[in-house]
Amino acid sequence: MRANVFFNGEASTGPISVTISGTPRKPRADQIPAKPRSSPGTRRWYGAGVLTSPIIDGTVGRDSVYRGRRLEVREQEVREVRTASSDAEVEGSVTIGGTDSNYGGLMDLAVDQGQGEVIQAQEEDITGLSPMQVNGPDTHRGAVVVWSPKEGNNSNSSGYNGDGSSEEEKSGKEARSKGKIARNNNHLIRNTVDTWLEQADPLFEEATQLKSEAGDINSWWKGWVTCSRFSLGRKAAKKNVDIQKHLGEGSKFGENNVSDARPVQSYEPEPVGDFKTFASREATKSEVIAALRADENSLVGIYGMPGVGKTMLMKAVMAQLKKEKVFDEVVMVVVSQKPVLETIQDAIAEKLDLKFTGNLRSTKAAQLWQRLNQERKTTLLCLDDVWERMELVEVGIPYKNAGNSCKVIFTTRIQGVCESMEMDEKIEVKVLSEEDSWNLFRSKAGGVVDLFKTVAGNIVKECKGLPLAIVTLGLALRNKGDIAVWNDTLARLKKSISEKMEPVNASIRLSYYFLQDETTKMCFLFCCMFPEDFEIPPDVLFGYMMGEKLIRDVNTFEEARNRLQATVEKLTSAGLLLKDDDESIMMHDVVRDEAVSIAKCEERNEFIVKAKMSFDEWPDMELEKCKRLSLMDTKIRYHPLPSQIKAPNLLTLSLNGFNDLNEIPSNFFQEMTNLLTLDLSNTKIRSLPASLSSLTNLRTLRMNECSKLTNISPVVKLNRLEILYLNESGIEN
Repeated sequence: MRANVFFNGEASTGPISVTISGTPRKPRADQIPAKPRSSPGTRRWYGAGVLTSPIIDGTVGRDSVYRGRRLEVREQEVREVRTASSDAEVEGSVTIGGTDSNYGGLMDLAVDQGQGEVIQAQEEDITGLSPMQVNGPDTHRGAVVVWSPKEGNNSNSSGYNGDGSSEEEKSGKEARSKGKIARNNNHLIRNTVDTWLEQADPLFEEATQLKSEAGDINSWWKGWVTCSRFSLGRKAAKKNVDIQKHLGEGSKFGENNVSDARPVQSYEPEPVGDFKTFASREATKSEVIAALRADENSLVGIYGMPGVGKTMLMKAVMAQLKKEKVFDEVVMVVVSQKPVLETIQDAIAEKLDLKFTGNLRSTKAAQLWQRLNQERKTTLLCLDDVWERMELVEVGIPYKNAGNSCKVIFTTRIQGVCESMEMDEKIEVKVLSEEDSWNLFRSKAGGVVDLFKTVAGNIVKECKGLPLAIVTLGLALRNKGDIAVWNDTLARLKKSISEKMEPVNASIRLSYYFLQDETTKMCFLFCCMFPEDFEIPPDVLFGYMMGEKLIRDVNTFEEARNRLQATVEKLTSAGLLLKDDDESIMMHDVVRDEAVSIAKCEERNEFIVKAKMSFDEWPDMELEKCKRLSLMDTKIRYHPLPSQIKAPNLLTLSLNGFNDLNEIPSNFFQEMTNLLTLDLSNTKIRSLPASLSSLTNLRTLRMNECSKLTNISPVVKLNRLEILYLNESGIEN
């Protein structure tokens, strides 16, 4: 029987001795050598006894003594490897008898502790040591005992803790991440990086396997180390050398050593709602998908009247194509009325993780063209709400290119747009059938419709098969059990339609009238101050509402935020707002158009919304009666801001993202003394004009992402200011 001793710790602090004791079984006849050997090591051991191997000054003793019926002395094999001035690694072995004389013996292994440390292994015995438990049925190689200077250090006695594999995995992930960023920015990955990544996977898999085997062995032997552990430790050590060498090579890949720039020549949510309900819609979806799959097609148009469900259809198509992995990339961008091509370029680049290296439209177009024209990557670009012919080439969209690596699908209200853009295929989204319309309305209004089938049926007919109108009115009437409400709704709907109002707009207006309180109605109207298809951050809406004290009967900001959240939920439940996964809120473009119309009519032109529009000069506006003015993301080519405007009743002014604004005329705010909310976020202003001090009633001031702003001294005179936003501004303290 041989015992291997492995010591790893501070020099001169190892165990005092290693003891093997036990009573081996008598060997079978087939295990007794036919001819005894002369060496004392071949004598067969039948008796019980103890072998003690002293360990002196951190090294294994030179002599071993067996006390029992017979005496055997074995020279010790000693190996010492110094790893540092204060550390030593020592290995020794003690052999008793021949290798076959102890076959199947019952052996106890124990370590006498030294220096007062508690050794976990000393408290446990391994009994019934057999080939099956050690190294398979054919070989018996003995056992290994490990001494550790601290409790718990022998829990992974194979000598492999997996740190190398963890580093290898982390390094591989970092390299792949750098590679992905580089590819998204039109860079070519260097061959050395690709080769390194190819070698990383098998190294990590082998290291993980070794770690798994070590865990299995440690779990079985509970702190003792068998020879299989010892062998595994050697393998792990060698593998760790390979990993460290590989990591050393990978450490050379800095931010600028992964790829080379190409010479410049350039996640969407799944549809929600009621799309899946109708077989007719599924048929239209299948038709669109077939058109996009066709090799000869690169440009497909979806058209239909407002509120018919074009955007929802396109999102359903996107979701299925993503699921089936027909394209490598599927991205969606909203175009809207009067689009700015640079804005569209920026939106597409953001979805593709592409960083432009210049600001000129032509430069961006070249980079975008090259990004979308990659041979090994296919892209589906979805353009929503196109109102007029778009020059895709000017944007940098390479449709009808060789191999159709980039295909384009868009939605429009106007069939003529499909023809002017020379579609390969155009597909109409038709209104719902009477049966589908009724089923959709009933699902939104609830079972109460069965009580008023006649009037409910007439309301559905007035909606003309438009899903948006049906859903909006269905939610407005949900579970309302008074027949008078249903009759009044039908009468109002018919009146609005007789006045040439589209059914979908009439339904939105009726839903607005159903809102119970002024706070909810004003919240709805405030949402139309943001640009079309804009994701409205609740925090921005909160600042606007609080500025005008529209959230009433609350004592703390927390209560006010909760109230606003409840208000938004009401509008969402009424189908007047849409909610995104990240809690941002949006307005359907048709709903927003009607909200702007309501704001002008109901509030006697107190709302003026020019958000995301382009003008050559400051627009002519009747500002004397205006209470709320939105110029958010508006572009004015010449003379962006007048020196002063007279707006004595103005309560809320939004210049968020206005025209790359870098300076405000000194007297601009002089005639706005009643202003309560001012939004200057996302501008390039460096300082605030002196006239800001005249805004003595101001309660909310937003200056987020004004990175060049360094001087806000006029703010100290705003005595009623309650909410000040300075996130990501140039103000340090």
